Amino acid sequence: MFRQGLVARDELAPFVFTCDEPPLSHVHNEYVLNAGYEHLANWVAGREQPPTAPLIETTGPSTSPTIPRDQNGLAFGGVRLADVDVPIATNTGANSGPVFCVLYGSHLPFSPDKLSSLYPSHDSYVDAVSQVTRRNLKGGFILKEDAEQTISDATNSPLGTAVSLPIP
Repeated sequence: MFRQGLVARDELAPFVFTCDEPPLSHVHNEYVLNAGYEHLANWVAGREQPPTAPLIETTGPSTSPTIPRDQNGLAFGGVRLADVDVPIATNTGANSGPVFCVLYGSHLPFSPDKLSSLYPSHDSYVDAVSQVTRRNLKGGFILKEDAEQTISDATNSPLGTAVSLPIP
């Protein structure tokens, strides 16, 4: 990774992740940011306004809202990337522990049994990812090249095949 090269070159202290949950959500929110920047540039240039998505659902008072979650631990609402609508893990934007853990989010991979129950075949997984990704592309929430990467990643994934590799 890019930061690891800087850590070695500049003799920086490496990150120590001693968070309460495994850190770093694996949701590709950079794809939504890429589309957002393109929409912003178009809007500023006098073209159409960016698309909007439903807000992430919350309950409770506005001073301390709670985010309800589905049976997979994922929030309702928001932009529903394939990482969320076709999950292989529970990814959240929350974590706890020392220092910056609250900023890192979390990633808890599903068990092989759960993955098999959700996606009985490789094709079922790829088809689900492709459908969600095409919906997000049509809605303007991701760019074409990011949609292609998402579908390629699913196609090249061992999920639903006889290969039993860990899913990152």
